[in-house]
Amino acid sequence: MIIGEAYLCGIPAEKKIVFFKFLLQQNEDLRGLTFGIREKKVVLSALIYDHFLHEDTGKKMLLNLFEMADYYDDILVNQFGAPLD
Repeated sequence: MIIGEAYLCGIPAEKKIVFFKFLLQQNEDLRGLTFGIREKKVVLSALIYDHFLHEDTGKKMLLNLFEMADYYDDILVNQFGAPLD
């Protein structure tokens, strides 16, 4: 299993229930990506089995991770007040 991770932001001081609910709802819709929490930071992870990893699949996976991390960090910071740390 190969994992790529992008640390997006911290957990906001307020609106925590709404924040976590949003992350869980997004996990239902994301394909190939998963939100998680590690050391009080929001992490967006991409997972792929090593036998499926080829140059083109790895490139697509990482580009998708980078694009979605950029998209979601803006939402988490601007809409929920998550700290960038």
